[in-house]
Amino acid sequence: MKRMAMLFVGLLFIGGMVNGQEITIKEVFGGQQFYQNGKKLTMGQLVKTMEGNELAYNEIKKAQST
Repeated sequence: MKRMAMLFVGLLFIGGMVNGQEITIKEVFGGQQFYQNGKKLTMGQLVKTMEGNELAYNEIKKAQST
């Protein structure tokens, strides 16, 4: 779980800005929640959003598999 959290923190630096819009992570019991413009994103939506940033997209796909 800690490894996944570190990957997500890395995503903040790698893909924090996607299409000029910031993605934020909120730590919650049992994991993280992702927000873009105040709207909560599912993991699938987050992955789709990251497609435009190859480095961030590759990292989120790795995080998804762990």
